[in-house]
Amino acid sequence: EWTQALQNRQADAGPAADGFPGSLLRDFKGWAETSAAAIPDEREREMFKGMVAPIGDHLGQSGIQFEGQQRRAWRRSTLADGIDTDAKTAGADPSQVLEIVAARRAAIRQSGDLLPDEQAALEVKARESIAFNAGATLVARDPAAWLKRDAKTDPLVSLMDPANLRALNGHAQALLAQQRNEAERNGERATKEAEKAVEGLRE
Repeated sequence: EWTQALQNRQADAGPAADGFPGSLLRDFKGWAETSAAAIPDEREREMFKGMVAPIGDHLGQSGIQFEGQQRRAWRRSTLADGIDTDAKTAGADPSQVLEIVAARRAAIRQSGDLLPDEQAALEVKARESIAFNAGATLVARDPAAWLKRDAKTDPLVSLMDPANLRALNGHAQALLAQQRNEAERNGERATKEAEKAVEGLRE
């Protein structure tokens, strides 16, 4: 009965399952006391209490574990949403990237309900996502200037994942190639138009 009740309550719990074990144990205690009071024989009543006590212990432990898991999942989701927002902000204004990364790292480290490996994973995601969006904007604005950045000294580049950096560098090189090709086509077009104009004057 209480195993099913536990599963039903877990399914209906809120995002962070705040107060889950306390509510569960209060209801269980009320049921146990009511059920025990309905047993007229004192010996059977004490036997009943002994039988249900381990169930209460199990429910308490399960409730605490579930609440912790749900709280961490909710915290991870909330922080991940914040990272996505930060990445968009950095993409709109790359000049803020260092401050944005620092603020997000601090927020992650202050989340005491996360496990160390969860905090580490979120910090990596924050650093890489925010830096990548800022870099993508700078590449689009001026690919040549981006390629001149020194990976050893540039603070933004130093934040980036090597694979993401290679991808942005490749994109910058492709944009430069497109610009050169466009310039060559424009030059050829201008030359042809000039030659045509000269021929018209000769006629």
